[in-house]
Amino acid sequence: REHNMNDQEVLASANGWLDIDYHEPTKKAVKDLIDAGNVAELRKMFGERLAFGTAGLRGPMGSGYNRMNHITVLQCTQGIIAYLEKTFTGDLKSKGIVIGYDHRKSAKAGVDSEMMALAAAAACVHRGIKTYLFARQVATPIVAFTVKHKGCAAGMMVTASHNPKDDNGYKMYGSNGAQLCDPHDAHIATEILANLAPWTDYRAASAAVRSSPLCVDSFDDISSAYFAEMASTLCFHPAANAASTLPIVYTAMHGVGAPFAQRAFAAFSHRPFVPVPAQNDPDPTFPTVAYPNPEEGKGALE
Repeated sequence: REHNMNDQEVLASANGWLDIDYHEPTKKAVKDLIDAGNVAELRKMFGERLAFGTAGLRGPMGSGYNRMNHITVLQCTQGIIAYLEKTFTGDLKSKGIVIGYDHRKSAKAGVDSEMMALAAAAACVHRGIKTYLFARQVATPIVAFTVKHKGCAAGMMVTASHNPKDDNGYKMYGSNGAQLCDPHDAHIATEILANLAPWTDYRAASAAVRSSPLCVDSFDDISSAYFAEMASTLCFHPAANAASTLPIVYTAMHGVGAPFAQRAFAAFSHRPFVPVPAQNDPDPTFPTVAYPNPEEGKGALE
């Protein structure tokens, strides 16, 4: 992280951003602050860089290196790829990388999860790596499962899980489908800093990535395999589940989980759950809950 940057260093970092940002809303936000001489706001965006750790990246969406956006994600992805090119023992290009994303979006910042995923996929395809990029929003476990099911080198998921609505994040999973552990995160963080300069024209690459022969959407077969394996390995009492009349209420808390939860209930032979209609569909504004974290208990239900 860059601590104690003086005003000129902050302005230099912000001007450097203008050279690489290809998304007009985030680029304009920075240019307007530079033109206004608002170094205080620029310092919040450029005074330090989002740190990569075992949980990946996480922070508020917006412009700058201290925010979640397409630039910080593509720089992170370049570092991850550089690390895998040095350490992965199989054929990285053919084994491939999985990329998923949720519904998070900041209208104010002009960024969303899908555009970050497209930037990540463009970096992978540029390097000649087969990329399993889902064509729709997915629940996080689908990405980890795909890594193992397809035998991939790694997986990445753009999601902030249960963070407040203005946040987003970028998780990484290793070839075993598990989240990173020390010291891999530190090595990747080093590679990120060594690969900050964009490898290609990401404006064009992101727009065209889904049409690349290296970019594959395997949602249908992956989701079928996911729930089939769930039923065969985790469901021990299907008859008792089917006979139960106990009503179960489920809320997606405006996330993407509802269709996956429905299929999970079916895989376990449960009767359909009772949904909470006001929170069942994905909504990045999270209008009925301030902190969509079921682990918070009562606080998440207020």
